[in-house]
Amino acid sequence: MKGKTQRTIFIFAVMCLSLLVSTQANAQRYSGRATAIKTTVGNPLTNPLTTAINDTGELPSAGGNINLTSNSTVILSGALTAGTSTSRTRGGALGGNPNASHSEASVANLNFSVLGNTITATAVSTVTDCSCPTGTCTGSTTIAGLTLNGSSVTVTGSANQTIDLRLGGLITGAIVGTLVINEQIDGAGSKTVNGLHIRVTDSITGIATDVVIASSHSDIICNPAAADNFYSGRAYGIGSTVTVNDLILGTTSSVETIVADTGPLPGSGGSIGPVIVAGANIPSVATSGTLTSNTSGGISGGIRRSDSSAEVQNLNVTVAGFVITATVLNSQTVCTCALGGTTSTCSGGAVITNLNILAPALATVVVTGAGSPNETRTYSILGVVVLTIILNEQIPESPTTTGSITVNALHIITSTNVPLISTSTTDTVIASSHSDIVCGTIGPSASTVSVSGQVTNGFGRGLMRAMIVVTDPLNGDVRTTNSNAFGNYQIEGLRAGGFYVIHVRAKGYEFDPISFVLTDDLSGLDLVPIANRKE
Repeated sequence: MKGKTQRTIFIFAVMCLSLLVSTQANAQRYSGRATAIKTTVGNPLTNPLTTAINDTGELPSAGGNINLTSNSTVILSGALTAGTSTSRTRGGALGGNPNASHSEASVANLNFSVLGNTITATAVSTVTDCSCPTGTCTGSTTIAGLTLNGSSVTVTGSANQTIDLRLGGLITGAIVGTLVINEQIDGAGSKTVNGLHIRVTDSITGIATDVVIASSHSDIICNPAAADNFYSGRAYGIGSTVTVNDLILGTTSSVETIVADTGPLPGSGGSIGPVIVAGANIPSVATSGTLTSNTSGGISGGIRRSDSSAEVQNLNVTVAGFVITATVLNSQTVCTCALGGTTSTCSGGAVITNLNILAPALATVVVTGAGSPNETRTYSILGVVVLTIILNEQIPESPTTTGSITVNALHIITSTNVPLISTSTTDTVIASSHSDIVCGTIGPSASTVSVSGQVTNGFGRGLMRAMIVVTDPLNGDVRTTNSNAFGNYQIEGLRAGGFYVIHVRAKGYEFDPISFVLTDDLSGLDLVPIANRKE
């Protein structure tokens, strides 16, 4: 990757590190994330479009420090505006504690209107902390000047304070959603705090809007056990990040939009997808036809493997006077290791059909690596606008024994420089696939067993993408997976005779932990919430 490091690749790199458990026996594993504003809008017929403001991405498992600041925000066609927002996540030696994970997020001057309801706040901020040796986590929310439809809202300070939102903001109107204040989600060694969480559904159009303001997440594993094998993967159709540096005010703002995203594959493996979106429309950046993405990890034919794929049809990217089109863009990645082996092999590639690049008349172009992976075309317009297009981007180049690989069918970076005033970058990735694997020294044997079942909403409907965390408190082993589209889950490779505790994390639902001794394969262990805030 030449030139300025791009945010999209950075997110992939740190996410990979955060998902894979260190093989060193006596080292902490950190995880964290902070997001100032996150909106998700969709309807029952399509997967949702997510936009994030100042999203740090995942903290590397080895720790570190990620900071973002934005001067102002206008999204959702002007329905949501905000002033200064910040986000930060870090792990390592903090405040005299050598083993801690910390995240914080803040948003000033919030104004959000939806279905006749207007929510404002002078300031919303959250903080989460987790520390070793006990793995204890804490979190809090601070809110100033909160109003709903012009009336002041009393913040009680209790976790998950919930207020009904009614159609048109009327006292007697039909309930269309909820406003959750100081939302707190607890897990084994983890804490998530959302300052405000707004969910509404339009009963006529079916469009659901989910908005999270000031989200902080911290996670830590103290002295994790040595690794066996762990998987990581992710795929998405289109990801675009617009970053603006205001040279006068000295601030940086970042808006990230992702379409057809599988999200990260749990370290224990499993399968996510296919995630299918009928079409994408990212204003002033890109439109497309159908997008499809998949990621999976597990044992197939005696081989441990991690696979990901992504496809985008009928792409049209319009940035800085350039028009880039293609009929089909596809990427695939795979990482494998033989049972009992400790080394991995990764490979991948991309196929692009009918690519066409229309450049402005004043643009000059330099092409390097023509016909090979990472072919790069750099266009310049008087040095003010620089556009770089990378075809079949491979990080690292396939094949590789690094244990991980990312392939982007197309990577488009546009940089604009207005001297002494501002610089801006639009970073757009098309059809991105990532696979990762850690090959342990211990292969599955007769002494390992599995647990499986379904996560439901309490009314018989399966919950998709609920996170299931299985912990062995006696040796510190932690395994996670996500439920599939039908709510089904399965975790393999558990120690026969081991004592385990299952925790479930799903937005809007609360589950009691379940503990048991696992002597043989256990199927049909259905997980049902004790509290349901969605029905």
